[in-house]
Amino acid sequence: MRKFSLAPPARIILATLATAAALVSSPGQAQTAFPDRPVRLVIPYAAGGSLDVVGRVLAEKFQAQTGQTLIVDNRGGAAGQIAADYVARAQPDGYTLLLGTAAQTSIANAYFKKLPYDPLKDLIPVSLLVNTSNILFVSTDFPATTIAQLRQQVKDHPGEVSYGSPGNGSVSHLATALFEERTGMKLLHVPYRGAAPALNDLAAGRISLLFTLLASAKPVLDSGKVRALAVAGPKRVPSLPDVPTLKEAGIDGADSGVWIGVLAPKGTPDAVVDKLNDVIMTALRAPDLRKRLADSGADLAPMGPREFGAMITQDAKTWKDVVAAAHIQME
Repeated sequence: MRKFSLAPPARIILATLATAAALVSSPGQAQTAFPDRPVRLVIPYAAGGSLDVVGRVLAEKFQAQTGQTLIVDNRGGAAGQIAADYVARAQPDGYTLLLGTAAQTSIANAYFKKLPYDPLKDLIPVSLLVNTSNILFVSTDFPATTIAQLRQQVKDHPGEVSYGSPGNGSVSHLATALFEERTGMKLLHVPYRGAAPALNDLAAGRISLLFTLLASAKPVLDSGKVRALAVAGPKRVPSLPDVPTLKEAGIDGADSGVWIGVLAPKGTPDAVVDKLNDVIMTALRAPDLRKRLADSGADLAPMGPREFGAMITQDAKTWKDVVAAAHIQME
């Protein structure tokens, strides 16, 4: 049998074609340049809230590392479902991300019967950034300055003491429902399209109470228009040393907080998720970013995709138990 061999020029041509084909067909090779254009970070609440603070701090570091802009896109409404659904339906290429909380994932799964997306399947975890405790804020015009005085106000004015939230099914909403269940208080719920408008009405005295994060409330807190009554967490906040925890005020089992993390549409390639996580983890190691987040009351809690995913699964079970225990009517 005769053996044929290619002449050197032919071998070179075929090798070049094979290399080109590999570059086109190999996902890993195709993704080495990611990101090569601006990335959109969708925030599920109006501008001015705690997520907005975190998102804009992250955007600065993202551009410094990658050379690409991280566009902060605020899309409030429906406890963040509008934003979450938008991201869930986006092209799964890493260029559209959600800066989300439990409200769009584990709480949404526990609270809402019908959703336009599957909270635990259509959004995949990229990175957990921070955990932070809710704080109970009241208007400065509200007469109660302690939890005991709040109890008396609710007793004296049944059905009249109102509280705001960023929307039905939000962390703030369920945190207050849990607070009601643990204390026996009955409050009037006024839902908003984000923490910022709720805080504006709290500062104006149109509502009496609001569970939210320090980062959201800091501008109106500094202005003297609202005051902090209690921290719904295991420890006091360093920047509010005189504000007791709910447990110190005699209320057990009512702690609540918010985790903030980055999620991507289902189907986003693992290589892209890992690259995004690397960029975010590097950003979280920056001393100036860590200080700015700490000053806003946030506790850094960096997690990668797999650990973050396991946390969301456990969180979904926790909030389902809260909804049941607080006898909240699912929507």
